[in-house]
Amino acid sequence: MDVDLRPLQKALRELRFTTPLAQDDSRYVARTDDLRQKLLNRILAPTERILLIGGPAGCGKSTELLRLQHDAWERYTVYHCPCDRDLDLYRLTAGTLYRYVLWRLLYVSLKTPLSNVLTLTPEITQEAMDHLGLQDVVLDNPALFFSSPQLWEEPQPSTRLLDTLMRLLSEIERSFLPTLLLFDGFEKAPQEVFSNVIEDFIRSPVFTGSQSVFVLPQWTLYGWRSAQRWASVEVFQIPIIQDPYFIKEVIVQRTGEVISRSALDVLSAYSGGLLRDALQLATNACRAALDSRSSTVERNHAEFAAFEMRKSYRLLFSDNLDRAQDFLRVVLREQRLPPDPDMRDRMLSVNAVLPLSDDKFSLHPVLWELL
Repeated sequence: MDVDLRPLQKALRELRFTTPLAQDDSRYVARTDDLRQKLLNRILAPTERILLIGGPAGCGKSTELLRLQHDAWERYTVYHCPCDRDLDLYRLTAGTLYRYVLWRLLYVSLKTPLSNVLTLTPEITQEAMDHLGLQDVVLDNPALFFSSPQLWEEPQPSTRLLDTLMRLLSEIERSFLPTLLLFDGFEKAPQEVFSNVIEDFIRSPVFTGSQSVFVLPQWTLYGWRSAQRWASVEVFQIPIIQDPYFIKEVIVQRTGEVISRSALDVLSAYSGGLLRDALQLATNACRAALDSRSSTVERNHAEFAAFEMRKSYRLLFSDNLDRAQDFLRVVLREQRLPPDPDMRDRMLSVNAVLPLSDDKFSLHPVLWELL
């Protein structure tokens, strides 16, 4: 008898672990740690004009940030900039980044419902479009446009471009409400791009008159340099989710009934409390079930998914596996970060080491067997 694999195929289409859920997506599961309200409190009653959000990649920052747009509308004109989806963060230059912000402000102001309450002068609109080299602010594919710098573009923004951006922000604020800029995705930038481009962008005087939120890589919040790097800002760190029932519910909302209870237990345990890892493990488990022509995901498929993730970590550490294992053993034994800054930054950037809520650290669960 042929096995009906369509429910598994549907589950794979629904998982899409690299894409945050849209604002109105019915698959959204409310968090049990009240993160959304905590973030909103820091935006509505800020202590500094810059709020830095840190946390392991895949812990749900982007999904919650999308929902903050609606929550903050009564106080701010909100501009959400999904930098990781609209830009090539591996080839990012300062000139491209500022031009992207200019386009994003125009697009949201003129091509969304915000245009009904916001009025920009034709002069600032035309001046901004001249900087972009566009006749209209609409772009079918901003990622392609901003990943292919024009020949005339300079790596650094011109003084004239920065002046236009400041005046555009000033017009927006005078026309409606104070601006709130939400910059998401910078945690995915490579270290050299973050240090050489994004750090200066965050501190730019261009945004002095705006309230700004930046999602940061976890590794930038530790070590001596972090104290020098982030002065006069508020930092909010998001811990991992230590609630297996929540993780399971997120998976079930995407996959329905195709994953057995025992497999869900394995996926939740190996996720490390990271939503993205839970969904990635579920994806690989569904693939394993599909390949074996099983109509449901069983425990052995979930274990295979964990094995695949463990193998990817081994490949990451292959240039110096002994040093990586020595570092991880200290974390496992003492729940602290060893004094090896380079390895610390690497381990935090790939979620091999995860921050707990009590200033301690744990290993990602798939790495336990690696030791």
